[in-house]
Amino acid sequence: MKLLVFIYLFFVNLFNESNCIMYGNKVPDLGRGALIGTLITKRHGVNGTVYALDEENFYVDGFNYDGKGADAFFWYGMDGDLPNKEGEIILYHENDDENNPTPLPAMANAFLKLALPEGTSITKDLRWLSVWSKKLGKDFGHIIIPEDLDVPRVKVLHEFTKTSHGVKSGNIEILDAQSILIPDLHYDGEGPGAYFWAGSGSTPNDLGFIIPNEKGSLEKLESYEGEKISLKLPKNVTVYDIDYIAIWCEELEQSFGYTLIPKDDLWVPPTLPQTRVQEITQIVETGNDNSSGIMCPMNYLVLIVLLACMLKM
Repeated sequence: MKLLVFIYLFFVNLFNESNCIMYGNKVPDLGRGALIGTLITKRHGVNGTVYALDEENFYVDGFNYDGKGADAFFWYGMDGDLPNKEGEIILYHENDDENNPTPLPAMANAFLKLALPEGTSITKDLRWLSVWSKKLGKDFGHIIIPEDLDVPRVKVLHEFTKTSHGVKSGNIEILDAQSILIPDLHYDGEGPGAYFWAGSGSTPNDLGFIIPNEKGSLEKLESYEGEKISLKLPKNVTVYDIDYIAIWCEELEQSFGYTLIPKDDLWVPPTLPQTRVQEITQIVETGNDNSSGIMCPMNYLVLIVLLACMLKM
């Protein structure tokens, strides 16, 4: 009898979850951008919270969709007060084909980054974002873009101060909460152990820490002759935690050049994974309808615990 109960629970779970895509670790809690609001549910359990990461990228937090709608896509429009057929598809997966886009599969608590075509602006161009069935011409869920929406933006800083060893640069840019772009960088490489450096205070000091170079290395810096480089702050550190970026010599305890990070109007895009969807584990086919999903590992664990409990009864 106990075995029959277990088999019943297993197959109930199988049919309930067979069309589910489960996404991996949630994005780092470094902010989600400008809150737009929650999707208004119309059909097929569509819901989730929508943010603007910047002018060209949405972040959808905790997205749900049962996968049973026909030919459904993320869909944005520039006209009309509500979603309509005069829209365009946003690809939900970075490897999708723009000429033959894949309809949305079922998703459970998914975390998605949706990129608009280059040159299209959320605040200047868009009126709404929808989950839309092209085949049926129906809205499964949508959100209206507020006219007064303000979004995070790249922050342009001053160039490096010209202190010593030929250090100079173009205007430094903070691309997101952990990414820094330094254009036209010059340094003669002759300092006795210099590093990219960040920390707190009105000027660089020995209480800061090393930023890995553009290759991800912590080795002392070699010369630069006008290169454009990108730096990534260490894990769990953001630009909101630091006051300056410098080229610092630990041996001499001296800055060769630095720039300050003003905090009064600092609001840059959050750091998110580069892929538009989070890690997907164990995708399995679920029939001939071209939909795919995975069995949710947590549910397997629940079933195992249930079995163990029943065997002890």
